[in-house]
Amino acid sequence: MEYFILSQDDRIMMPSLPSDMIKALPSQLMRRYKPRELDNALAFNITSKPGVEYPAIMERTIFCLVNTVVKELFSKYDRNIVFTPVILNDVQKGKQHLYWVMDLPGVECLAPETEFHRDRSLKKIVLDMGKIRHKPIFKIGGTIAERLVIRLDVAESLLRRDTVYGIELTPVITN
Repeated sequence: MEYFILSQDDRIMMPSLPSDMIKALPSQLMRRYKPRELDNALAFNITSKPGVEYPAIMERTIFCLVNTVVKELFSKYDRNIVFTPVILNDVQKGKQHLYWVMDLPGVECLAPETEFHRDRSLKKIVLDMGKIRHKPIFKIGGTIAERLVIRLDVAESLLRRDTVYGIELTPVITN
């Protein structure tokens, strides 16, 4: 089974996310809620510069925002993922952009062959297939930055959608 790290394309100029948003959305905080309790979307004012785009995925070390197309696709592959709506209010342009933060627990799935930098960030990722159990979508747990990993069939589904852009897929070694 083939897996890929799904990340945002660094060449895309994204809007600056406000610091209060970064403090409000850590995955540990989001796990305390059940989907029924989150009736209202979280809203944040953002500032954008000329040339800013809104890609399918906006990724930070502690959370990952996905657009509605990606959310709906991920929901088809894993019904247990909890999504919370996040509205980004672009005040200068007078527009709102709907994203979703995923509550996706990390999976301790690194094989012994994984290599780390001195700061414990990942240098060479090797996934242990026995620990993954063919999950379609998961985050690598136990690391500084929880990387989002998707199975080949999920990656192919993403690439077939015209409205999904600004993503990068990096193959991952499995054992």
